[in-house]
Amino acid sequence: MLDRQKIQMPATWHQYYNTPAHFITYFGEIYFGRIVECPGYDDRFFIIQNDKTTEFRNLKQEERTLERYQSMCREIRDVRVIKHIEKNQIGKEIEFKQISYSDQIFKRMFVFGAGASAHCIFGKLQDREFRKSNAKPPEGNEIFHHRYVSLISMFPAAKLSAASANSKNEGIENYFEEEWEAYSTYYSPQIANRHINLQFYLSDLFKNISQNVYRTYFESNLYIKFLNKIQRHLAANNKERISLVSFNYDTILDDFIVDIFQEPYKKMSDYINWEERNIMLFKPHGSCNWGWRLRRDRIRDALQTTIASKLYEGKIEPWQIYFNLIGDIGEVIAENSWGHEYSMDKNSRGRFTINKNLIEHITGNVNDVYLPALLLPYRDKDEMIMPYDHFNALTHLGISKIEELYLIGWKGNENLFNRELRKHANMIKKIVIVNPNPEEVKHNLSEYLDLSRYEIEEIKDFETFVFNHLDKYLSSEQL
Repeated sequence: MLDRQKIQMPATWHQYYNTPAHFITYFGEIYFGRIVECPGYDDRFFIIQNDKTTEFRNLKQEERTLERYQSMCREIRDVRVIKHIEKNQIGKEIEFKQISYSDQIFKRMFVFGAGASAHCIFGKLQDREFRKSNAKPPEGNEIFHHRYVSLISMFPAAKLSAASANSKNEGIENYFEEEWEAYSTYYSPQIANRHINLQFYLSDLFKNISQNVYRTYFESNLYIKFLNKIQRHLAANNKERISLVSFNYDTILDDFIVDIFQEPYKKMSDYINWEERNIMLFKPHGSCNWGWRLRRDRIRDALQTTIASKLYEGKIEPWQIYFNLIGDIGEVIAENSWGHEYSMDKNSRGRFTINKNLIEHITGNVNDVYLPALLLPYRDKDEMIMPYDHFNALTHLGISKIEELYLIGWKGNENLFNRELRKHANMIKKIVIVNPNPEEVKHNLSEYLDLSRYEIEEIKDFETFVFNHLDKYLSSEQL
């Protein structure tokens, strides 16, 4: 058994055993509450939020276990993780988009995972060329595949991560999860700096891939076939609103939506404009063309093409980016976002993070510089990188209304999304799994949903679904 070293807490922090405060971490999360300690574990302390203090005080001695503290509180094992403590209120209340509708119908949701984009080309072209080209969207560890070496070489963190990630057989999510454990537990500015650099790498990677597919591989594209059929259906059913959920960073689906429906995405509200558009597009992990705008007066002489290097070489930590380069902490924290974060956490713990309603659709203006809004592919980190307004629409107009759920190239392994299904998807009657390994999908979903309640259909791949089944599903009113 390893010896645990007693944590050395600054004397000035002792006041926070009785007085709640905002604890600002170097990775940009802000916890509000009081300090408490777990018996027998003097190598760490915990922050308990106000609405859990009564429950905490009423714990019996035998209930005061490390596991119970970890589920109720925020665990801190390195005082250096805390960069600043603020007693006063931080942030400001923001206004969320009101969720209301008249006679629109929301009954179908299509969820796309990495497998959909990776296999979005049909026919001989796919077998001969697409699978081997650097235009093929990656799956899992392929994000560091040698076919992207020219781009990887431009990002130091990508070069460092490629060797480590590719040496692990358990998948990219486990690699990043291990990184996050070290990142969030102990003060690890090198990991934090790498993860920021990787966000820029992934943004550029998927921008290049999206443009390549859009310009080159349109003749045999399944997204186009899919969307053409959706458009014809909606033309005859103009009150229906179809929800598309993409866990992919790429914009292949997005770009063809714009072409086919002739409705460009110019601002973030366009993605969820259920009043005027028939398609709502949700991207819970962010998108390669989304970002937080950096303040030009605080990023001198920087271009979007050079900002990744500037932040990496300057060893800039996430909290410095969020609460200085994007804006002052009072400007970028939404006070009423606590409830959103509370509802998304599996243990109902609140936190403050950078205001997700500040995410913008990235423009081509050379004077604008952005931090990419992408969630690295962690296995268990509960978060969605999309505006709060998008999350509300996804929950209250998408998930809670749907009767048919189509899962295309998605493994069913997004815990937060699955919890939202469990909480809100009370009207689902049919689930269609489009995946060569449907048992994996069902296994992942079964942790959250009683699959015996639904009609389950399995289809081997995206191509078979689009060519042989989609018309039948869209024309059927018998759910």
